[in-house]
Amino acid sequence: MIAERNLAINLAIRVHAIQFDHYGHSYLNHVIRVATAGKTEAEEIVGWLHDVLEDGAQFGITKGLLYQHFPEWVVEAVMALTRREGEGYVNYVDRINENGLARTVKIHDLVDHLFISPTDPPGTLRRRYISAMKTLVPTAFVKRWVGKCLDRVADETLKLDAEKKEETLFRSYGGTINRHRLATQLERR
Repeated sequence: MIAERNLAINLAIRVHAIQFDHYGHSYLNHVIRVATAGKTEAEEIVGWLHDVLEDGAQFGITKGLLYQHFPEWVVEAVMALTRREGEGYVNYVDRINENGLARTVKIHDLVDHLFISPTDPPGTLRRRYISAMKTLVPTAFVKRWVGKCLDRVADETLKLDAEKKEETLFRSYGGTINRHRLATQLERR
């Protein structure tokens, strides 16, 4: 599996080295964190490869290439993690949930996006990730615990969204009104 791991690392570097997230940070850092979150070699290899099919077509990376160099179960997990053209997000998450290895890697991916990444995903994306986590986390007890944590994150997101609206209104009034008056304006909306 050492050769497969090295190839997975090389493919990930090839695809993601010049990619940046919404905030200008190297996307490769995210891939490294997802891969190294893996507790097994299989999770690590699939972590390195989790976005190569979606982002690697320009580099000649195809499903066929992966089948030539990796065991079938690795490619199946990567395929499950690859969103199909026109596929809705809920269907995508349900498909991931059918493959245990893909599910575990996607949880690592979502945890990184939600909690570890140096930048927060935008509100809509954050809510989508929270919903996916609630679907993918496997046991009822953990789902309840994670669900509560994620609900708190969602509440914080809504709070931040409200604070942004407040700040926008405050700026639109030239910063000349007091906070009490602004709060009254917000309540009317």
